[in-house]
Amino acid sequence: MSSNASPQIVYDDRLSAPDCVHLAYARHHDIPVMIGLVFEDDLHDGDLDPLHASLCMLDIASGSPELSGILSRWGEEWPATRFVSDRMLDFSAINLAEIPLRLWMTGTTFQHQVWRVLLLIPRGSTTSYGEVAQRIGKPLASRAVGMACGANPVPLIVPCHRVLAANGGIGGYSGRGGVAFKQALLQREAELAA
Repeated sequence: MSSNASPQIVYDDRLSAPDCVHLAYARHHDIPVMIGLVFEDDLHDGDLDPLHASLCMLDIASGSPELSGILSRWGEEWPATRFVSDRMLDFSAINLAEIPLRLWMTGTTFQHQVWRVLLLIPRGSTTSYGEVAQRIGKPLASRAVGMACGANPVPLIVPCHRVLAANGGIGGYSGRGGVAFKQALLQREAELAA
């Protein structure tokens, strides 16, 4: 599969956070990211295989000083979860766009509805918050759609950056790098799709 292809996604709706999250480095379209993984069998001692894991969190990690900040934010969001960081796994040779991904998506029923629609937006395309609200049958919920986009635990994979304001404006982006990063992502995806 080429690096321009979209990943195959298996989406698991979850209403609660996992008990244990393993931390790892990976790449998504040449962007270094820190990811949180939930493994099907968390009792084994050997190498942890990403093909037997669910991705539950993702953040851009351009350097070591940012890692403690990322972990701190994740710990605040999921205070009952144990984060295993003493043996940071390195999957940096793996391009997340090229392997099947299982997502452990923790959120409300409404957020799950929004995130599932976001997965249908092709690379190089965009939609509006209002259009997403229409697709989930809640035409007056465009602001709530924006809030669900902001709560997306795995940006880049669930492409909240492909959702724009109704007037075609960039809208917001709560991920690292803000609106400038969102614009750069959209430009890069348009180039890849061309």
